Amino acid sequence: MKRVSSECMSDRSHHTEAVHGGLDPSELARYGVAIDTMLDFSSNLLPFGPAPSVRRAVESVSLDRYPDRDCNQLRDAIAKRYGVDRETLLVGNGCSELIHLVASAFVDSHRHTLIVGPTFTEYQRATRIAGGTVRFVTAEANDGFAVDVDVIDHAVSSQTSLKVVWICNPNNPTGQSVAKSDLVDLIQRHPHVVFVVDESYIEFAENTESLLDTEHENLVVLRSMTKAYCIAGLRLGFAKLPENLHRTLRGRRIPWSVNSIAQAAGVAAIQDVAYYNEAMARLQDAKQDFLCKLTARSLTPLASDTGFFLLPVNDASEIRKQLIAQGMVVRDCHSFGLDNFLRIAVLAPSHNRRLVAALTRLLSNSPSPNLTPPSLRDPRIQ
Repeated sequence: MKRVSSECMSDRSHHTEAVHGGLDPSELARYGVAIDTMLDFSSNLLPFGPAPSVRRAVESVSLDRYPDRDCNQLRDAIAKRYGVDRETLLVGNGCSELIHLVASAFVDSHRHTLIVGPTFTEYQRATRIAGGTVRFVTAEANDGFAVDVDVIDHAVSSQTSLKVVWICNPNNPTGQSVAKSDLVDLIQRHPHVVFVVDESYIEFAENTESLLDTEHENLVVLRSMTKAYCIAGLRLGFAKLPENLHRTLRGRRIPWSVNSIAQAAGVAAIQDVAYYNEAMARLQDAKQDFLCKLTARSLTPLASDTGFFLLPVNDASEIRKQLIAQGMVVRDCHSFGLDNFLRIAVLAPSHNRRLVAALTRLLSNSPSPNLTPPSLRDPRIQ
């Protein structure tokens, strides 16, 4: 892990959208490919669709009434599911809205952020829009992208203007996790810094412990409800945070940012434990089969604690283009600063086999990059 933080100065006069995964209809149109014919390995979603109960809930929503701006029914369901106080919960239009709320509340030209990377680029964009400076500590490929908590601790200790630390756990795109005990120690050691722990992919993970049951005055825990429940089209997420931070963020919300359909879908999804537990078990089986088939063909996917993984290749952008021509889309990791990696989400077994066959053909004559990923049986989880 790089011990020297890099620095990126803010320029509030010009901002661009961050690059994210998912199918881009405009891009596919340039290739002459219809979006409904593509197998999408670029979005990290549960691949088996939402529960039938979620579809029924969506169909029952009245469209002629304003949504509950405080999402009370959904907050009740979340509180019951995770055993937390509903008054600590703030629901947003996806985690992206909550990320921008945090940045707007706590970052300015005098208060900056630290990002543990490579990771989701919206943390950086939100900081820049708020007028802050971004500093980084970055895990490296040759270490299997393992996160060194001591490096984070040193970086936080050495920056007097630091206000927010962003940690995605488990991380996107690397799939690596930081131990709960290490995170709690960091949070306690630096009480004047707000730690934002983004657990958007934790439902996919078997080895990552949540901080939802952890109470600290400087801790914000984010959860996406779109990925594990497969309702990405509705945009839904929530934050758990202490009263002082809750009050600050709540006052900055856009009114009615979470629509009634999303709220109803969220309640139904979080209550349908049986469907989603069974679907996650199927996903774990599909993942193991997928990885075994790739390694059997001399490909080297990196260990991951999530439903997606990195695959080192020599020309990720070109391989992605060739896969699109064959009806499959993966995520190249250029926007994460990882030019020699594809990020691949696990789909249903038959779809995974199709991608394995295509990658085998494309990479059979292409040497792997000069990387030494960790063993798939040693996921480097602390």
